[in-house]
Parts: sequence; C-alpha cells; structure tokens
Amino acid sequence: MKLISPLRKGADAEEKGTLVAFKDKDGNELGAIIIGKQHGSREKQTAMGGQYVRLAGQDTVYLVDKSFSITDTNPKGWLDKDLIKVKPENIRRISCFAEGDKVLYALERQEKAKELQPVGILRGKKLNKAKVNRLERAISFLSMTDVVDPGRDAKSLGIDEDRYLAYELFDGTRYKIYPGMSKSNGKEGYYLKIAVDYVPTPKKTPINDSKDEKKETKAQKAESEVSTKELEFKARQLNDRLSPWVFAVSRWNAQAFATDPQELMEKKSEKKSTTQKDRPNKKKG
Repeated sequence: MKLISPLRKGADAEEKGTLVAFKDKDGNELGAIIIGKQHGSREKQTAMGGQYVRLAGQDTVYLVDKSFSITDTNPKGWLDKDLIKVKPENIRRISCFAEGDKVLYALERQEKAKELQPVGILRGKKLNKAKVNRLERAISFLSMTDVVDPGRDAKSLGIDEDRYLAYELFDGTRYKIYPGMSKSNGKEGYYLKIAVDYVPTPKKTPINDSKDEKKETKAQKAESEVSTKELEFKARQLNDRLSPWVFAVSRWNAQAFATDPQELMEKKSEKKSTTQKDRPNKKKG
C-alpha cells in the first residue's frame, strides 16, 4: 500500500509513501499523515477508487474517498517560476554599473511612446538593435529554472555584486539584476540575483501659477504621496521575495543582460581591400 514512512532507513523505495507534516510557527508538529497508493486494480489505478492513508505513528490504515495531488516531493515542481513581468515601454532607463557604482553604459527614454536612446559612452555609437531590444525585453517575462541552495556563495556562481544592471521604471520602481555564470563538470550554469527598491523620479514644475493650478497641484501632491507609499511598499514586498535567493536561469535569459557596452555596439564588417591586381579588368579583350 506504499505506507512505509519515507524517513525509515532500510525500507524499500517502492514501499515508501509521501509524508506530509503540519507544523506551527515555532516548528512544533501539529499532525502528520502518510499518503499511499490509490485504490484500484494494478493495471488501471484511478482517482475514482480513493486512496490509502495512515496517520504517522499509528498502524491503522484508512481508505479514504479522496485523491491527493500533493505527492510530488521534488521542490522544483512547486516553484512559481515567473520572477518579473515588466512591459518594455514602462522602462525609463537601463544602466550598467561596475565597482564603485561606475556607469559603464546607459539607455534612456523621455516618454513611454519613444524608443530607448543611448546616453554617455554609447551616445553617437551605432548600436545593434537586436541586442538592445533583447536587453530591453529581458525583464518582460523573466523566469527561472530553479533556485540555488542558500548555502552556496554567490561568488562561486560567478556573480559579482559590484557589477549589475539597473532597470528604472517611470513609476520609480527599480530592479537590480546581478548576472553570473560558472562551470561544473564541464557544464555551464547561469544565475541571477535580483534586488528591488523605489527611487522617486524627478517631477516637472507647473508652468502656470494660477490659483486653480495651485489647488490642483495640492490635490495631486496628496494623491502622489499615497501612490508613492504604495509603490514603496510593493517594492519592499518584491525585494523580500526575490533578494534572498540566487536563481538558476536559462542561457538565453542570462546572456540578455549585457554587462559590457561593446556587446551592444554594431560590429564593423571586415571588408578585404582590393588592390589594383585584384580588381577586375574591364578592358575589352
């Protein structure tokens, strides 16, 4: 019936069930149940016939009229793999920082409807549009493949916390992405750390100075203060959820976060210079 406790040493793996324990906030066990196999024929076991269970510490076996779907003990299957979902047009600025918060490169848009424009070192350079678009959309649907054991050091996974990308949104929310890569047994692994905070964007001062304008400004200010508190609270919630972990991600996801400005620049195509001898002879004959 597959009702042997999975904690019992020496028991056959095929005889072990799934142990589900319920605990309070202090870690005291409130109850535990072992879920066994479903009732029915060996050829066709269905959920219609119920399932065998046993209370941990007791010998009585029960056949219940329920079927349990929580028998997957692999934590990877329980993960919510979606990390960040941000529409590209909501991104006001993308910056890459190195040690000492030195800006390696930056892209910025003045309005949501406009495209990101290079600033600083990238200004005037011919950029690879495909790579810029990939960078911009890197946090549109950012997902993980797994979480890393919290006991592992982020540096051992190639993550340098002095080098990161900052995505600043028009609403003031800022996502910091710390990408990394490491090799183990000849295989490459790609990882990310994520932090979230809130940085208020500079406000434009009103042009008119009429009484109506002042009244409207006061109302907007009160509304803005409420909105700011909500955004700060949401940013803290996101940071509490994401920042403690190192996430394993796909190679495509990781490589979208370019940390070298050269990666965004259009590479010059190498053209062989033709000499007089190499040039075709257009003379007749």
